[in-house]
Amino acid sequence: MRRCVLSLLGWIVLVSAWVCLQAETPVPRKLVSESWHERRTEQGKMGFTHQATFLIEVDGRSLYRTELRSLVRYLRSGDPYTSEDREYCVETAEGKIVELGYKAALGKSQFLIVRGKPRGDMLLLEVLDQEEKQTIFKQEVPWDEQALGLAAHDRLLKDRELTPGQTITFRYFQSTMNRVIPTTYTVLGPRQIQYGGESRDVIALRQSYPKEIYFDPSELFIDPQTREVLRTEEESSGFGLVFQEKVTKAQALKEFKPEVKDVEAPILINKPIQPFRRGGPKELIIKVQHDSDDEVATLFVAEDRQEVIKAEGHTVQMRLRHKAPLSKDEPAPPEPVPDAEYTESNFYIRSDDPMVIALAKKAVGDEKEPRFQMRLIRQWVRRNVKGGYEVPFATADEVARTLEGDCTEMGVLVAAMGRAVGIPTRVCFGLVYDQENPGFGGHLWTEAYVDGRWEVFDGAGVIQMLGAAYLKVGHFSLKGVINPEELTAVRRAFAGKMKIEWTESK
Repeated sequence: MRRCVLSLLGWIVLVSAWVCLQAETPVPRKLVSESWHERRTEQGKMGFTHQATFLIEVDGRSLYRTELRSLVRYLRSGDPYTSEDREYCVETAEGKIVELGYKAALGKSQFLIVRGKPRGDMLLLEVLDQEEKQTIFKQEVPWDEQALGLAAHDRLLKDRELTPGQTITFRYFQSTMNRVIPTTYTVLGPRQIQYGGESRDVIALRQSYPKEIYFDPSELFIDPQTREVLRTEEESSGFGLVFQEKVTKAQALKEFKPEVKDVEAPILINKPIQPFRRGGPKELIIKVQHDSDDEVATLFVAEDRQEVIKAEGHTVQMRLRHKAPLSKDEPAPPEPVPDAEYTESNFYIRSDDPMVIALAKKAVGDEKEPRFQMRLIRQWVRRNVKGGYEVPFATADEVARTLEGDCTEMGVLVAAMGRAVGIPTRVCFGLVYDQENPGFGGHLWTEAYVDGRWEVFDGAGVIQMLGAAYLKVGHFSLKGVINPEELTAVRRAFAGKMKIEWTESK
């Protein structure tokens, strides 16, 4: 059976990279600046980023158009994984954004294609079909006219006198979140780094974000004369230290085989959980430490099966159960009937797609009972979707056609097939124990509302084997979501460094 405990983390690491779109390019245009950066880890080359800014003429106006291209290639849980994404931004000479867009991989041949134009204090994002002709989804998000375009961002440090301790705060459009967010450069001062095989004098800066953004900080090293970024460094839970260095075009484009491997279970555990048989422990006492969050108890959704015993600062002690405890006196009352959003089709859970509907009918046959319908759907997905880690986060209709993917693809397909037969469903993001690589990794599974309760129906088959050895971060209908990175609760849980210690297993 294919493991998919790391798929969510691998996907989050990937989409945090630059993403972009090759939109129809206005002419004429003149190249203003260009740079190539090679992306590496200690294991070797992982890809490259290319940025080019052009001066263009649109309706008699001189504007700047910046295009970004990023290629990432590595071994994702052992499978060769490649993604090439693009972004563009059109802005005025002052840095005011006129238009933006990006194209990010969802599946092997499916892309998230987004274009947006600011309108006052709102930004209308339109998701296009794969032919880039029709709008298939819209999302309106808050806009800040102070947001800098990519060209203005590139010029931000050019003419400033950088002194240690100085801070520079600005706002920009973060494409994986589909929001304008603030960020701050703090000048650390002069440094010496190894660059291009020799020692190089640079100015070091730290880039950080407000706590509620839940993005890890990074360090930049810039040339004191040209103010070009020569190197960036960032710690990643999936790869360790990831850095990008300014290189020549030839070096950036030099062919390479994927040799960088992601971490199989990036959240460390003090020791393997014992005993661990099929079906997992019925109850587990754990202690969770999170270095960048001082309210760890609120990282995980409150449920009867995961109970907070004690919380103090960056540490929380929890009791995890295979199932919620039953009352000795009387059964628990039914949970509230879910809102309509849990039965409606949306961008990822496309339950109104003809193929999804056909597969749901095929899976359930003549069965009328919702609980048994969901069991049949889960079993059908488990048996028919080919497990693999080469797909980022495909929509349910794409999975219905390709029948391949990991836990994210299986999860959205189970949710969509359930909704297709009228059963409320939601997808859950969380952490699951990996027996083969002792530790915890990311996972996505489905829950359905049957017999007055939300119950697990994991198409990947992982939860069924773990018993109590998993934590739920949050559950969502995915209504209005274009990119799962928009889900703050999920981003928060995977920011910083987490450690888990188990003390008792039953």
